[in-house]
Amino acid sequence: MKKCLFAIVLLYPGQYASADATFEFNSLISKNNQHTLTYYIKNSKLKYTDASSASDNIYDHKSKQFISLNKKTGKVSTINEQILNRQVSRLNEQRMNKLISVEKELSKKLSTKTDLEKQTGESLINRLKYPEHYGEHSLLHIKELKKAKQINNIKCQRFQLFRQHELLKEYCMASSADLGINQQEYKILRGFYAFDYNTQSKIMISMGNTRFAIVDYDQQKMPGVVIETISYEDNQITQHQVLKSVNHDSLNDSIFSLNNEHKTR
Repeated sequence: MKKCLFAIVLLYPGQYASADATFEFNSLISKNNQHTLTYYIKNSKLKYTDASSASDNIYDHKSKQFISLNKKTGKVSTINEQILNRQVSRLNEQRMNKLISVEKELSKKLSTKTDLEKQTGESLINRLKYPEHYGEHSLLHIKELKKAKQINNIKCQRFQLFRQHELLKEYCMASSADLGINQQEYKILRGFYAFDYNTQSKIMISMGNTRFAIVDYDQQKMPGVVIETISYEDNQITQHQVLKSVNHDSLNDSIFSLNNEHKTR
């Protein structure tokens, strides 16, 4: 079957490369509370909608820009590298200004403490001043499980995310071949993952909040597309998102445009 599919791609490369893709996920937040998350991919753009959210979100892989429209208020938010760097710089400055008095006060107290207490205090100061190097995110690590699994007849490889010995999440990653998507669609999805991680992690670290559980899939050598995510707290499942379907029906370009009704408000 895979050989036949490969032959079709060789015979009709243009047709296969231009296919659109729609991924629909079911997300189980708590018992008896389901909602749907949908990804639409066309050309270089990815749009995702969450049935429980009032926002439409579009990621442009070519420009590396993300736009979010709040459908209730009409407010449009844009994030790209330039905007992100400005925001991170501002948050870092705010954090460092707050730390000046904290560091002075802590240094006074440490002057009368034991060597061990001084080491502990200095470690705390380092975490506050240099969260990018000493934050709790540095304790995160990935474990690849040997046994793969099947989700809706799609094979995927399992990975677990730990903070030291605490299990935080489990991911199941499917290859583009097993999902039946082309390399363009795969690159857009992986680009979105990288953009999302880069944006979230930089903002949180600049605020001094490093107790997050998000993963740089490229850095952690986790190939594929995420088709299942399970979140844990105290070894109990708190969220479970799983791929429901993938299809290649043609998508209208208007799906990737912000609604003019909201833009003019």
